[in-house]
Amino acid sequence: MNVLDKNIDESIVNLILVIDSLPRLNFARNNRASISELSSKLLLAGLDNTSLEDKINFIKLSSTFLNDAMHHNDTEEKALNREEIDYINYVTSN
Repeated sequence: MNVLDKNIDESIVNLILVIDSLPRLNFARNNRASISELSSKLLLAGLDNTSLEDKINFIKLSSTFLNDAMHHNDTEEKALNREEIDYINYVTSN
């Protein structure tokens, strides 16, 4: 495993840990469920067996989620955009 792959894998694990440690935010209920399912699939498949594209997409999706969590408004629920939904559907169907 090269250094880049190792750093990406460590980033994914750290993102999963951060997301799991967040309080249950009202706006994030659906997004958290989707990301939790996606992270479980990535970990069950084994990060060594996951494509670089899927790893990077997971990092982007998680980063968007965390950014939204930092700036959320409790009264509104943030929905995933079409690209995020398509990516989740793609990964969970494999």
